[in-house]
Amino acid sequence: MAVLTRVAEFFGLDDEGWERHANPWSVYTRFAIFPALTLVLLQWGVWGWWTVLPVAALLIFTKINPRLFPAVQRNSGWCWAAVMGEKVWLSADARIPQIRLHWAGVLSIAQVFPVAIWLIGLIFLWPWVAIVGMLGTLATKLLFLDQMVKLYREVEGSDP
Repeated sequence: MAVLTRVAEFFGLDDEGWERHANPWSVYTRFAIFPALTLVLLQWGVWGWWTVLPVAALLIFTKINPRLFPAVQRNSGWCWAAVMGEKVWLSADARIPQIRLHWAGVLSIAQVFPVAIWLIGLIFLWPWVAIVGMLGTLATKLLFLDQMVKLYREVEGSDP
């Protein structure tokens, strides 16, 4: 968890940062980064070193995204609960149900496999392999975030 806490700090996720990142625009645009990165990296054979420019732009956007959008009113929306669930998960709150810790760990580890497929597709410039890896990674991330929603609602005592 220490590594994940450092990642959160890198993205500026203090209390205000988490509030801003809970904005649905922040959550959904972060989901768009991975497909955009995939499409750009698959152009390496065509663009060569010029590929570095859009990759750099995407990495900069990834860095500033969590703080780019304004904080939203506290609500029970899916994005809010997912982001606040991640915050609670990283805090190692003693109130977190064991089943949520279990599934969060399983899904975090499960993301390694589609990421490996994605990387193989990118290294060999095999678009379909990269796309399958990307979709698998996004699917496991969505499942992880769904667990964070459940975690948040269980810890905070709101309806599932």
